[in-house]
Amino acid sequence: MTRISFIPPIENHPFWLAAREGMAKECHRLGFNLDYVGPDIVNQDRQIELIEIAIASQVDGIVTSAVDPGRFDAVIRSSVRNGIPIVLIGSDSPGSLRTVFVGIDNVDAGRKAGNLMIESSGGKALIGVVTGYSRQLSLNQRIQGFTEAISEYPEMRIVTVEESGFDQINAGKRTKEILLEHPEVNAFLGVSTNDIEGIARIISEKSNSSSFSLIGFDDVDFTIESIKNGLVYGTIVQTPGQLGILSTEALAAVFSGGEVPESFIETETRLITLENVKDLY
Repeated sequence: MTRISFIPPIENHPFWLAAREGMAKECHRLGFNLDYVGPDIVNQDRQIELIEIAIASQVDGIVTSAVDPGRFDAVIRSSVRNGIPIVLIGSDSPGSLRTVFVGIDNVDAGRKAGNLMIESSGGKALIGVVTGYSRQLSLNQRIQGFTEAISEYPEMRIVTVEESGFDQINAGKRTKEILLEHPEVNAFLGVSTNDIEGIARIISEKSNSSSFSLIGFDDVDFTIESIKNGLVYGTIVQTPGQLGILSTEALAAVFSGGEVPESFIETETRLITLENVKDLY
């Protein structure tokens, strides 16, 4: 039976578990077996090692996410040379031999986040940015789009960009450091899933928390509840289940002898704010 290995950057994370759910449904429909395994924490060496194990076990196809594009090119090349196609989801490595990238347009998502920040702040904000990893292409593209969106507003600028390592506690530590070193900061962008929670937990402790504009990504429970109670203004939400379905469909096309027509399969995003959060969650 056809076997697919899905190796996310971190195994027990709501985003990747939702992607696995979509993939599992599609695998069931197609009669494929699905293996799911990833590092306990974001650890690229371990993730690459797990991909190498999947290659050695001669799976039929691999789905993964390239946290640092350059570090994954060699193992992707190895997989393809062994006749195993690789689909990247969430974060791309455009120069690699991957079959296709399935994910959002991260520059556009960043622009949407920038527009939310403009709405929230009235076009006046000194912004601290907390991002998961400074070399992840998708996150840098979000910051690029965000910067483009706010560039037309002279009273808005990014003061500093700090790295959390995809960890909510570290995101909180970076937030405290930003406020200490840059007390003028009155807005924050959390670029990866866990960043906005770390940011918001620190801001919630401040007596002037309502004066901060907070924008994040994805829809973990804390973020949604923080939008409902007004602490976070809004978030850009992906559809991880769709990532799982479309990546499996792409591999199925390769298995059947066909070709994937695009090098990029775009998935949708939604903007969640107080206006629509109770209707959707």
